[in-house]
Amino acid sequence: GGRNLQEVLAAYVPGISEVTAYNPGENLAVHGAYANGQELIMIMENGHRLNNRFNNVGTTSYSISTEKIDHIEVLRGPASSLYGNVALSAVVNIITKSGHDIDGIKARYGYGSYTTHKTDFLMGTRYMDADIVAWASLYNSNGQIRHFGDGKGYYTSLLNPVVEGERVTLTFGGVDRIYVGSYRDTPSYDLGFTFKLKDFSLMFSRKNTKKLYQNSYRYSYDYDLFPSINGIKPGYGTEETHAEIGYSRQLGRLSLNASFYGDWYNINQYQVDYAYLTTETPSLDAEGNFIYDANGHQVFDTEEENGVFNFQDFGETTLGGSFKLGTDYRLGTMKGNVLIGSQYEHFSLHSRLFFYGSDLKGIDYGFYNYEDAINKGKEDNLSFFLQDKHYILPELILNVGLRYDIKYRKEDKVKALSPRLALMYVPNDRFSLKLSYSKAFADLAFYYRYLLNDVFEMEPQRLSAVQLSAMGKVAPIHLNYEVNLFYNKFTNLTCWGTRIDDDFDLTATKNQGDLTNMGVEATARYAHQRLSGYLSAYYCHDISSRLYYYSESEGKVGGVPHFTLNLHGAYKLLQTADHELKVYGHVSYENRKLNIGERESDDFYVDGTMLFNLGVKYRYRKHLQFSLDCDNILSTDRYLCGSNNDLLPKFQRGRMFMASVAYSL
Repeated sequence: GGRNLQEVLAAYVPGISEVTAYNPGENLAVHGAYANGQELIMIMENGHRLNNRFNNVGTTSYSISTEKIDHIEVLRGPASSLYGNVALSAVVNIITKSGHDIDGIKARYGYGSYTTHKTDFLMGTRYMDADIVAWASLYNSNGQIRHFGDGKGYYTSLLNPVVEGERVTLTFGGVDRIYVGSYRDTPSYDLGFTFKLKDFSLMFSRKNTKKLYQNSYRYSYDYDLFPSINGIKPGYGTEETHAEIGYSRQLGRLSLNASFYGDWYNINQYQVDYAYLTTETPSLDAEGNFIYDANGHQVFDTEEENGVFNFQDFGETTLGGSFKLGTDYRLGTMKGNVLIGSQYEHFSLHSRLFFYGSDLKGIDYGFYNYEDAINKGKEDNLSFFLQDKHYILPELILNVGLRYDIKYRKEDKVKALSPRLALMYVPNDRFSLKLSYSKAFADLAFYYRYLLNDVFEMEPQRLSAVQLSAMGKVAPIHLNYEVNLFYNKFTNLTCWGTRIDDDFDLTATKNQGDLTNMGVEATARYAHQRLSGYLSAYYCHDISSRLYYYSESEGKVGGVPHFTLNLHGAYKLLQTADHELKVYGHVSYENRKLNIGERESDDFYVDGTMLFNLGVKYRYRKHLQFSLDCDNILSTDRYLCGSNNDLLPKFQRGRMFMASVAYSL
C-alpha cells in the first residue's frame, strides 16, 4: 500500500515503535529510548550513511523508495564499534535490488484515499561484468483532515483556547483543522542509481521529503493562507544528495575495500507560531496611571496580529573516505578473519537562513546568513576500527570489535571508544546461541551544541547493553524463530525540558537523562506451500530513570508502548503459470502509552490500539499486476506520543485505501 520505511520497521521489527518528533517528520524509539528526532538509529543504504550531521536525523519517510528494496538488515542494540557515531540503539541498512534480480523495467502507479499518489519506476540489468540499477519514486498526499473535537477528546480543551498569563489570547479565527499525514505541494521523491563493474562501484541518489505540521504551535492554522517562501509552504523538509565511489579487490588472502563519498543536505523548517494573536496591555493616562471605565473596570489597549510564522533553512556538506583491509588467518587448529580500517570525514555548515513574518503578508525581517554559525559549523571526524571473527572451535565463535572515534570540533574535541564482544555457539544449522556486550555513543549534533548551547551539555549520549539471543528452525513444521533478552543502560540522553521535583523547567533541558530497562523480543516465521506467516512480540520493563521522559509515580517512560504484537499472514488462493491471486493481512497491537506533560499531574494514558490491514494482489504472467490495500480497516483512532514539548498526542491516519497497477517488461 502506501507504507513508508518507518511503518515497515514498526510493523516487522520487535522493539521498534513510532513516536512523535519535535518537527513533524517521522521518529522511532528502540527499546523505549528516543530523541527529539530520529537521531539515535543509523539509517544506511547499501552501507552508506543517510543521517545528516547537522542534527543527526535520518529520515524514514517517503524519500526512501520501498520498491527498490531487496531486504533490510536491522541490528538492534549498540553498533558504534561497527559504524561509529549515531549508531546508538540500532542500525537499519537498506539493501537495494541488483540488476540481475530486476532484469528489465517495472513501473507502478497507485492512487489512494486523501488524494494520495504513489509512483515507482525501477530498471535493472546485468550486461557482461556490469550490474546496473536505476530507480525513481514519487509520493504526494493531501492527508487526512481531523478536528479538535474528534477522537478521545484529548484536544477538546483547545476548542476555545485562552491564555490568561500576560493577557494574551489565542484564537482559531474560525479555523479548526489538523493536517494528518499530509505531504502536499512538494512531493517526496527518491531518484538514484547504482553501477558496478568488476572491482569498481558507483552510487548516486537524490531524495526529498516535506511533511506538514499537524497544527500551529499547540493550536490551529489554515495552510492555504500562508505565503510561499523560496517556493516552500509550511512544513518540515529535507532535501539530500548522496554520492559514493568504491573500489574492492581480492589479493590472495587479503581483501581491500576503499571508498570516497559526499553528502549534501538542505533542511528547511517553516513553522506557524499562531494563526491569530490578541495582546492586551493596560491603558495609561498622561501621569502613567491605569485608566478605568465608568463601571470601575480596567481599560486595555488591544493589538492584533494574524498569521505569525518563522522560516529557517540550513545547508550542509560532508566529504569523507574509508579504507578497510581484511584477511583470513589460522592459529593452530583455530581459524578466523580480521578486519582493520579507518574513516575520515569533514562536515561544514555552508548556509543558515532565518525569516520572521506576520499578518500573512510575507517577511518582516530576517537574516540570509549567520556568519558565526557557519564559522563554527566545521568539524572533522577520524576513526580507527578493528573487527575479529575467531573460531575457537568449529561451533564456538568469538566476535571482537573495537572502534576509536575522535571528533575535532571548533570549540573542543570529543573522543569515544566503542567496544563489542560476542560469543556464539552454533552446534548445527538448526540452532544457535549468542551472548554479547556492546557500548555505543551518539555525539551531540551541531544543532544542539551551537543553537542551544545554553541548555545542553557537551557529553555524547551513550548506551551499554547485554543481549542473549537464541535462534533456530524447526524443519518438520517449517518454522524459524528468534528470541532475544536484553538489558540496557542509557546515559546522557537528551530530554526536551526536564521535570525536577515535579516542576517543569525548559531551561533545564540537557542531555543528562538516564534510563535502565530490560525486556524480551521474539519473532517466528512460517512458510509452507501457499501459506506464510510472521509473528513478532516485544515486552519491556523500565527499571529506573532520571531527567528523562519518565513518570516516577507510574515507573514508566512516556510516549512508548511497553508491549507490542504484530501478526502477518499471506495465502495464495490461486497459483498457476499464468495467474496468481494472493490475499494478505496484518494485525498489530500496542498497549496503552503514557503521555508525559509538564508535571506528573498532567500525565495521562493514551488507550492501546489494535489495527487491522488487509490486501489482495493479482498477477497475470510476469508482466501485469493489480493490488488493492486497505490499512486500518476499522478506522480506529490512533495517536503517537513523545516528548513533553508536545504535551498532546498526535493524530495518525485513519482508514486508507490504495489501488495499484504495475507493469513489467
